[in-house]
Amino acid sequence: MDFKHLVSLRDIDFSDVSREIHNYLREQSSDYSDDPLTHAAIAAILYLINDSNVSGVSKVDISDIIKSRIKEESVSYYLSEIAERHEQFITEKANMYPSDKLLALLLYDDQWDFSKSSYYNTPDTLCDLVCALLDIDQGDKVADFGCGRGNFLINAYFKNPHATYTGIEINGKVSTYLALRKSLAEIPFDVEHTDIFAQPKNNSKYDKIFCDCGVGVRMSDLKMSIAQIVQDPTIKDVLSKVSYNASGEWAYALAILQRLEKHGRAIEIMGGGSTFNELDRPLRKYFIDRGYIESIIILPGKLFSSTAISAVLIVFSHNNKTINMIDATEMHSKGRRNNYFSKENIEEILSLIGRSSRYSTVVPYEKVIEEDYQLFPRRYIDIAPEIKNGAPLGKLVKEIKRGIHIRANLLDELISTVETDVQYLALKDIDDGFVAEKLPYLKQIEPNWNDYCIEDRNVVLSKNIAPLKVAVVNVPNGKKIVASDNFYIIRVDESKLNPYYLKAFFESALGKAMLKNASVGSVLQTISLGDLKAMIIPTIPLEEQKKFEQHYTAIIDEIKLLNRKIDKSKTDLRELINQFNEEVSQWR
Repeated sequence: MDFKHLVSLRDIDFSDVSREIHNYLREQSSDYSDDPLTHAAIAAILYLINDSNVSGVSKVDISDIIKSRIKEESVSYYLSEIAERHEQFITEKANMYPSDKLLALLLYDDQWDFSKSSYYNTPDTLCDLVCALLDIDQGDKVADFGCGRGNFLINAYFKNPHATYTGIEINGKVSTYLALRKSLAEIPFDVEHTDIFAQPKNNSKYDKIFCDCGVGVRMSDLKMSIAQIVQDPTIKDVLSKVSYNASGEWAYALAILQRLEKHGRAIEIMGGGSTFNELDRPLRKYFIDRGYIESIIILPGKLFSSTAISAVLIVFSHNNKTINMIDATEMHSKGRRNNYFSKENIEEILSLIGRSSRYSTVVPYEKVIEEDYQLFPRRYIDIAPEIKNGAPLGKLVKEIKRGIHIRANLLDELISTVETDVQYLALKDIDDGFVAEKLPYLKQIEPNWNDYCIEDRNVVLSKNIAPLKVAVVNVPNGKKIVASDNFYIIRVDESKLNPYYLKAFFESALGKAMLKNASVGSVLQTISLGDLKAMIIPTIPLEEQKKFEQHYTAIIDEIKLLNRKIDKSKTDLRELINQFNEEVSQWR
């Protein structure tokens, strides 16, 4: 099939065909487990009918067309089965849609959310970025580990048809989907139906490798099979020391390195947590100590329909001494359902490799080791200005602790409709730095919950800094306020630090920049307790801090007074309207 023609199909709008097949299948059954494959199979059969120039097709005609055009036995058998099951719909729609529209659907359809099934697919524009980073050359041997429906393989082939391509996929149904796309587009790549961790045939290795097996997989999901399959004793030793709760993405990285040529380059999509979680530290150490990591790029949120989890792109190669750290969270375009990369976005990301900017830096391995193998790029990018005459927050406070996690159903049971001595503070109760005047009351608390109570003049800071929630809490005598686990409770040492000064610092441009710099995650930007304690706070004379508090609280008191007047005016207005309604009713 003409290469340029296949590429041009990417611009065709096939949404009407995709929607009609989708709606038909929805009417047939509420069970969507097989819909992605069935959806594609119906489109494929309609394409084959069109391409065969047969009008008024019968059941026999359809069967003959499939057998004559599809040489792969498993695919032919499956299409014949679908044709029989959906014969009426197929015969009604035969020759109704242009062939190019049907083929475009098969190659580029990401409209429907197939992520809830096993048909995970890498977004096309992310494939474009990966291809640009891999820099596939003529004659390269390229592999896609966990290739799914084959988006990367198809996109890579269209960009460089003179390399050789192999897809590795363990899921049989997904392999069928890929084989279907391959057969109809006549794209020459191999598909191995096998486990990524299996010993490779003929010890085959690749020049370029891509792996997107889905973020969030845990080592517990893989460890048993890995133990049975992995042959390398060094890797076995590393895995034996890793917790079952560690990120499984690093296990895939180990499999990648086993099959990567010494001159080669590989890319894997991982969850952002794998770059900083303590449980993953032994694996990060393994890769850093051997110079395997070349670049780490934080990907934008809402790039995947399958998950909102922060994701990173990691480039692997050999003999590295520095790491390109890039924050690409703002380098995207907004689509109807998801974000995507435009050509300009990709060029911008590529331009950041090897240089320092607001969004990038080059970090020596020694620095990463010094930071205890922390790999989240934002830890190294946008370093806040050096603060003179400052001190770590941990040295200026008596205590920093987390609030308590209370299950939603238990919290509902504890909420009291009458006033008690205990109240509960949640994120929603802080707005623009002010604590709501009417917090919900709790019937009672467990004795150990006293450790999670806020003391008078404590500063509360949201664990997730986007959006930032910070306030100084005033606790009346004889009352207790329990904080949710979304807060850090900061008990300052007022001989060193004023709580209102600390609140103002967190809300300042400098404070926000430092919080962001110390945070991890692209979707949920979270600061750890250790990083919060290590944050440098500028120390000005205590008398100046107290003057700030006096001015600040005076303004707050004025705002509270104005809010009460507004509330009274609103009450008066409602009463007037009610009075008016009563009078109107008498006029009827």
